[in-house]
Amino acid sequence: MLSKQVRIVLAITLLMVGVQIINMVLAGGLANYGVIPRRLDGLWGIFTSPWIHSGVLHLLGNLSCFVVLAWLCMLRSIRYFIVASIFIIVVGGLLLWLVGRAASHIGASGWIFGLWGLLLGNAYFDRTIKNFLICIIVIMLYGGFVFGLLPSAEVSFEGHITGMLSGILFAWLTVNNQSLRALALRNES
Repeated sequence: MLSKQVRIVLAITLLMVGVQIINMVLAGGLANYGVIPRRLDGLWGIFTSPWIHSGVLHLLGNLSCFVVLAWLCMLRSIRYFIVASIFIIVVGGLLLWLVGRAASHIGASGWIFGLWGLLLGNAYFDRTIKNFLICIIVIMLYGGFVFGLLPSAEVSFEGHITGMLSGILFAWLTVNNQSLRALALRNES
């Protein structure tokens, strides 16, 4: 039987693949459902954009990183991953909506950069051996993410930055805000 962590990652992966198949059938028609900055109708994209990708290579690139970062985050607890993911998607999406360039921003990379920022932030704000070891793994595997924060016409670097900042903010808040910490870490062993 698969572990609960594997089943969650598999379910998210299958959902993204399913959305990609629908997007291909619609000849990329879902791309209009991304975050569209400073437009009221673009706010819905906060919830839809992480599931929509511009193509199979975009999806595979995001999934290859997401699977590892999500699993590393779930080492703390599944609940922590879920609460952190909701926070990163919503807060990162709102920040992107405020500061992003005029375009439809799609893909899971904001979420991925948020998990990346969270795992790095945990080592800084919640200094445990486990968090330091995870941070070292994240730096070794994904240290090159720092280049994804640089301005680029081809990718939503604004989504990368806002995702990363929301992940770091979540790491800080779970150390400094007892209510959020209790919500995210309830039933943690």
